[in-house]
Amino acid sequence: HVSYQATTDFIKFISDQIISELQLKIKNLKFGVCIDESTDVATLNQFVTFIRYLDENGLPQTSFLDVRPLSSKGATAQNLYETFIQVSVDHGLNLDDLIGICVDGASAMIGCRNSMTSKLKDRFPFITIVHRYDHRLNLASMDAIKAIEMQPLRTCEAVTQQLWNYFAASPLHASILAAIHSESEDEQI
Repeated sequence: HVSYQATTDFIKFISDQIISELQLKIKNLKFGVCIDESTDVATLNQFVTFIRYLDENGLPQTSFLDVRPLSSKGATAQNLYETFIQVSVDHGLNLDDLIGICVDGASAMIGCRNSMTSKLKDRFPFITIVHRYDHRLNLASMDAIKAIEMQPLRTCEAVTQQLWNYFAASPLHASILAAIHSESEDEQI
């Protein structure tokens, strides 16, 4: 495709087809969702949703469902709740079939009194709410680093973060790293 619009249309068509197939797969199934709020490179808040369900063979499947910008209201509990409800409506999800939700530890997501999950729990009292384990592990690791004097570990973390920033910030840098990786027999790169 030679034009930006043609490429955009092509990607949209493929995306719509994948979502339609996913909607057919999950129709009338019990499901769980994993939700995250993230800030993209343009510093816009994005609402990301994955769905988890059992396929026709009874095997668990996780599929990307949606990413959309949060409104100008930001990552408030009410805005997160309204955005999740809209994602559900847009994808034809029956929230009576929602059995679990997995979120990070932000108070707007999982706080006891006024959070997105407390609002969902008020409406759907039987859902299970889980704090994401990878977030818990990261928080525990950060607390451990802060609690004890481990300068070499802090230095290693800082260098690793700088390397990640260097390669993530530039498609050229990322392609150079990919080329080095493909030429190397060392799987650790």
